[in-house]
Amino acid sequence: MNEHKLSKVQENKLSTFIDIETVLDRNSSIVTEIPALSVSVLDFKKVISDINTKAVRRNTVRRGASETKTLKRIELENTTVELASALYVFGHKNSDEVIKAIANIPPSLLDRMRDTEVINKANSILNTVTENADDLTPFGITQSDIARLRTCIENYISSNINKSGSHTESVVITKTLKELFQTGMDILDKEIDRMVDSLQTKEKNFYESYYAVRSVKNLGLRHRKETAPQQQVN
Repeated sequence: MNEHKLSKVQENKLSTFIDIETVLDRNSSIVTEIPALSVSVLDFKKVISDINTKAVRRNTVRRGASETKTLKRIELENTTVELASALYVFGHKNSDEVIKAIANIPPSLLDRMRDTEVINKANSILNTVTENADDLTPFGITQSDIARLRTCIENYISSNINKSGSHTESVVITKTLKELFQTGMDILDKEIDRMVDSLQTKEKNFYESYYAVRSVKNLGLRHRKETAPQQQVN
């Protein structure tokens, strides 16, 4: 269940759905004799399959977008610090306090910055090294280094856009999952439960094994009728 990353309530529901499916499979000879029940069971199994597929997809989307963004941020921070370090020395050698202020970026500071702040800081370094490209050659900054920083900025911006798109897909999948669970509950409440109820006497073992798993995790209303307490006679 862990790879699904469902909510606790959804995990419990899916677990119970699967337990019910197992009971229905074990009693397939009874189920197949009743066409209406067979159709409902097939629909119920399709819901379970769709829930599994959607849950795995949502987790994959979330994890993939997050990992990509993290990697692109690390690349951007490292490249920014490398160029800023050489740029700082250039500013120091030329007694340029403005360049020194721009280039003074401790790695710990970048780590604490928000997305837009990191991008803005990287762009300020990019603009400054681009403007002083010729004079920075003795300090180890080449056109290739400048192009690398530009690419890192673009990649990080793209990773943010991709994560936003992934979040949107995740929200859509979450809504779909809620609908699927509701569909599963409707099939149980309005179709399978009723058909199993019709077999209470004819297929007593099936009836009892079905409700043994149907009620155990409190999916909704209890389907077994409680015996009314006897009134005491004074």
